[in-house]
Amino acid sequence: MVKGLGGKSYDERLQMLNLWTLEERKKRQDLIEVFKICKGMIYCTINPSNLFYFNNNRKGTRGHSFKLVKLWCMRDSRKHFFFK
Repeated sequence: MVKGLGGKSYDERLQMLNLWTLEERKKRQDLIEVFKICKGMIYCTINPSNLFYFNNNRKGTRGHSFKLVKLWCMRDSRKHFFFK
């Protein structure tokens, strides 16, 4: 542990050490995994077309076609696949 942080709260320690919260780190990791799945950078059995699709509408994507749209689902396994 870092000296002088023993009596501080979680938020104060994060701020003093200039670290991200657990929620921010989980969201960042989800984005990295989605990028890897879409680009085929990792070998996995996950088919991206089962989770989301690329929005071909150029409106609102600032000229790129990488806007993802989450598919509507009824199963909890897909509904809670990514961290919220």
